[in-house]
Amino acid sequence: MLGMPLHWTVDSKERLVITIAEGHVTRQDVEDYIRAMNGAGT
Repeated sequence: MLGMPLHWTVDSKERLVITIAEGHVTRQDVEDYIRAMNGAGT
């Protein structure tokens, strides 16, 4: 299995997330990313 083609950096002080997509990104990749971001704040 390949790694997720989305990479992100979180700046909690600025309340900023920068996301970079590399290569082929599927809908499932984006949904997984959103789930990860939603869970990160808990």
